[in-house]
Amino acid sequence: MQVQQNPSIPVSEVYWSLLHKADKKFSKIRELPYYHRNRHEYDAYFYKVFKVYTQLWKFQQENRQKLVDAGLRRS
Repeated sequence: MQVQQNPSIPVSEVYWSLLHKADKKFSKIRELPYYHRNRHEYDAYFYKVFKVYTQLWKFQQENRQKLVDAGLRRS
C-alpha cells in the first residue's frame, strides 16, 4: 500500500502523521493484557501495526532527502 501524498502537505507533516499512527497502533497491541490475548485479535492488531510501520519505512526510503532537508535526522 502506498501513501497518497498531497503536494500541498509538506513531506515532514506526512512523516509525523505516519509515525503518530504507527505509535498509536503499537501502543494498542502493547496494552493488550497478556492473559486475555485472543490469538485472532492479536494477529489482526499485529497485521495493522506491521502494515503501518512498513508504510512508514517505505515513505522514509522514498523521501529521505526531502526529510533531511526539512530538518529531520537519523538517530
